[in-house]
Amino acid sequence: MNPEKTDYTPIKQLLYRRLTESGWCDQVRMLVRLKLKENRNISVNELVESSLPKARGIVPAAIKREMLQKLKDEILRDSGYYDAEGNPS
Repeated sequence: MNPEKTDYTPIKQLLYRRLTESGWCDQVRMLVRLKLKENRNISVNELVESSLPKARGIVPAAIKREMLQKLKDEILRDSGYYDAEGNPS
């Protein structure tokens, strides 16, 4: 395995872009606003705790599959299973 720490920044950026394109970010923003309307005195921790399950549940399946494949490929490349071009070693 590669002793250097893998940089997942490109995958994180892709995830953020896909979530934004899909409208997920807007949906979560609306969800949070509704929760704030219901309870103006809610703490940030309570807001996150109550919103997180719903937010995770509405991530589109296609994005979940794409990210899982990207992470799997990165781990296999990192472990030496794939070379730099993506071919099995």
